[in-house]
Parts: sequence; C-alpha cells; structure tokens
Amino acid sequence: MTSERLQEAIDFIQSEKIDEAKEILLEMVKQPFPFADSWYMLMHCMPTKRQKIWCLEECLRIKPDHSDALTMLGLLDPEHQFYSGEKFKHQKNKKTESDEEEEVSWVVVLATVGSVLVVTAAVILIFS
Repeated sequence: MTSERLQEAIDFIQSEKIDEAKEILLEMVKQPFPFADSWYMLMHCMPTKRQKIWCLEECLRIKPDHSDALTMLGLLDPEHQFYSGEKFKHQKNKKTESDEEEEVSWVVVLATVGSVLVVTAAVILIFS
C-alpha cells in the first residue's frame, strides 16, 4: 500500500502536480516508520533550498547511504555540515531574510549531474 502511494506521488511530481504529490508525501512522512524515499521525493515538492535540504537530512537520517539524497545534498549545499532538521523546525515560524530564498535552479542541478555522468563514462571508457 505504501509503495503504491509513493508511486502515485512520483507520478504526480512527473505530471507537475506538486500540490497533490506533497499532500500524499506529507501524509507518508508522518507515519511511525516513514520510507527514506518519501522524504527524498518530498524534497521535490519544496519551494526553497532550506526546505529541500531539511527533507534530504530526514531522508539521510533514515537511510544514511541513500545515494540520490547524498548527491542532491552535495549539489544544493556542497559545504553542508549535516546539522539536524531541528534548526529548520524551530525557526519555521520566524520570518527572516533567508526564508525568502530563491528557488533552486533545476537546470543547473541537471547540468551538474549530467556533467558528472559524462566524466564518469569517460573515465570508464579510458580505463577499460
């Protein structure tokens, strides 16, 4: 049942129905033992860099070796100190300048991931 709900949320994200996906994923992460992938996918529904990082931290708290979450965290904040999501939770009601962060440029993220894949493929071809 849970994996079906996760797939439904993924389908909504791919269809750019972010609000519907977010509703499902928020419900999933409130469960007693949420999947790391639920937090990872919720990251795609968040508008600010700070919220995205918080989702990734929660994902990594559940599954420290989640490769996609580690990759995204490195792309979003290369100098991340792996602080807990508590910092965001306690400050969510305070209005600060950083709350009005600009949205993540997914073009830059995708270009970076693409570059890493090309370099990896080149290294494999050279050394094989």
